[in-house]
Amino acid sequence: MRWGYGCQLGIYAQHVYTTLPEHKTVLEYLEYGAAPGTKDQEILDLAGALLFRGEHVNKRIEVLSGGERARFVPGRRSLGQYNVLILDEPGNHLRRDRRSLAEAWLGGYQQAPCV
Repeated sequence: MRWGYGCQLGIYAQHVYTTLPEHKTVLEYLEYGAAPGTKDQEILDLAGALLFRGEHVNKRIEVLSGGERARFVPGRRSLGQYNVLILDEPGNHLRRDRRSLAEAWLGGYQQAPCV
């Protein structure tokens, strides 16, 4: 592998969900990780795609299950300016039906390439 100019690296370590800021809500955490200029509706659309709809975006991280945490952390990376994602077992802690959701999201991930 050769790195090109302009590579923005996003990393998901398999246990990162255990070190999240517990006082923040799902929405606050997604907003904090979003690239400058990201529209509120884009953030809400992603939250909905990750099954955090309606009032569920206002849940504090401290009350989320391990699977819920594991589900939304990689999604947050997609709101950033990353064009390279390194994921360490992103399907861990997800139920089988939730894994297919994560796989579909990852399959559709597209960002500008490194050159």
